[in-house]
Amino acid sequence: MLKFLLALLLCAASAAQAGEAFRFPVVRDKFLRDESGQLTMDDEGIRYRSDNGKTSLEFAYVDIRKVNLSRPDVIRLQTYDRL
Repeated sequence: MLKFLLALLLCAASAAQAGEAFRFPVVRDKFLRDESGQLTMDDEGIRYRSDNGKTSLEFAYVDIRKVNLSRPDVIRLQTYDRL
């Protein structure tokens, strides 16, 4: 499964270089209530936007410290401190 997820990320990165964006429906874990939205990966970086439009997060690839794909249904991003 890890090889599949790694291949998926590599395909996403190569397609992003070609100018295509990958979009995935996701659910963001929150303390009181989960939030559904869209995860977009393109040549600019990784973005999350909630379906209700209240939350928008953007991460340039240089700001991402670590990506954890240890579970097939979860993507965890660890970023450097942003001021």
